[in-house]
Amino acid sequence: MGLASVALVLARAGLDLVAPGRCAGCGHPTPAPLCASCAARLRGAEPLTRLIVTPAGVLPVFAAAPYDGCVRAALLAYKERGRRDARADLSSALTRAALTAATAGFLPASALVTPVPSTGAAVRGRGYDAVGLLARAAARDLRRAGYGALAVPLLRHTREVADQAGLSVARRRANLVGALTVPRPRDRDRLRGRAVVVVDDIVTSGATAAEACRALTQAGGIVTAVIAVAGTPRLNTGRVNNRRRHSTERTVPTPASSG
Repeated sequence: MGLASVALVLARAGLDLVAPGRCAGCGHPTPAPLCASCAARLRGAEPLTRLIVTPAGVLPVFAAAPYDGCVRAALLAYKERGRRDARADLSSALTRAALTAATAGFLPASALVTPVPSTGAAVRGRGYDAVGLLARAAARDLRRAGYGALAVPLLRHTREVADQAGLSVARRRANLVGALTVPRPRDRDRLRGRAVVVVDDIVTSGATAAEACRALTQAGGIVTAVIAVAGTPRLNTGRVNNRRRHSTERTVPTPASSG
């Protein structure tokens, strides 16, 4: 292959990264990351809610959409196939989940937004922190909507964990016990007495979210909710009732459109 051919291949590869030309949700040709149909399905999905039992107490999970169809495909494309261009659509969904939490009284006016950490191997393999990028984008949207949200990556893994796919609920929980921590003293100082919202891309059994809540609470934080782009059908176990706000939380403003 001559130099001109190599240059052409590289140019096409670069163009594919910038504008893949196919929908991350359904694979149909489109100039946008998601085609109009898949984008509408993501925006119009019915939020899922659930209460999960954690060492920090019973906490609500809010997911923007069911983890199936084009939503599942888009998340997998974003995480496993380098479709970083889908981040805006996915982070907007995460923001909607956060605003649902706010309407129910679980998002204070000022909160730390903390992503569930990816393993070091996953970040190196992907070349980016998938959940961390979503959390930062959602926090920016929330600030535009009038919330004092700040995305801070507080959590780290203490050890290697097995792939959760295919594990039973009990084995997922056992796999994650003690797996997360807030290691840096300055982060523990920043966290102490502060309201925290945990962010994940997908919530299935709730085991990962529960471990994150444990680690943050043990470090002195006050976890108010878990938010996610998507959740499995088991997540939708009924409406989470409005709560009495914790004494450390500020009054929640009326949510504005995040755009």
